Amino acid sequence: MANIQVLGGSLETGNWRVEFAYQSAYMSRGTKSINLGAWMIELIPLTGRNTKSILRSTGWGLVGGALIGPIGALAGTLKGGNDVEITFSCVLEDGNEFVGVTDSASFGRLQGALGARRSRQSSSVHTQQTTATAAPRPGAIPSRPSCAQCKSEYDPDAYRCPTCGAKIYD
Repeated sequence: MANIQVLGGSLETGNWRVEFAYQSAYMSRGTKSINLGAWMIELIPLTGRNTKSILRSTGWGLVGGALIGPIGALAGTLKGGNDVEITFSCVLEDGNEFVGVTDSASFGRLQGALGARRSRQSSSVHTQQTTATAAPRPGAIPSRPSCAQCKSEYDPDAYRCPTCGAKIYD
């Protein structure tokens, strides 16, 4: 479980709890819940800032000291507790937008959820296009050229068919 601190936008400002599930992310605060994996259409990193947690740094120092001794304590204190906070902008399909801050690992998982959403959308659009172009109506004039091998439509400026990869010659 992670947190996103919403700094501004159309959502309520403050800390929101984020739970990650398979290729998705759910953000909640109080009774309001948002399925970011289904609603997120844009995620833009704005800034990244290095932070140091004194408590975590001290903990790593104690672990290093217990395992290696004084040199381990020093190394654990210096190396431990470092993190990167990412400030980002997020746009949701319903028109809501917000600027938030979270740790780099959570931001990476949000990017993964957005990528999975885009992948699902493109595969459903591709399936609809393939189904629609596989059997053209008799007498219909195609608005775009179709591939000689798989009969799917392609961009007139394309060098290869986006569906089967066949070379297109004019």
